[in-house]
Amino acid sequence: MIAELPRKDSGVVWLGEVPSHWSVNYLGNVVDVSGGSTPSKENFAFWDGSIPWVSPKDMKKEVIVDSEDHVPSVVSTSNSLAGSCGALRCA
Repeated sequence: MIAELPRKDSGVVWLGEVPSHWSVNYLGNVVDVSGGSTPSKENFAFWDGSIPWVSPKDMKKEVIVDSEDHVPSVVSTSNSLAGSCGALRCA
């Protein structure tokens, strides 16, 4: 059995208390947020791949294991989508 951790108020109404060793921060302070990188749906070559492209239509489940849309590696590594290795991208 895991012992109950000391808790503190998060300062976020809907979140309530969190473990006292956690820090609470705004997402924009810890990640880069950008938009407008979704490949054109008019070019079928952009959507004929094996790399999952997760978008809001896939976020209706508690756990996402795959997505409706998939892009090829050439699209996922294009200049407009390039990021560091292991980067998470959401549409």
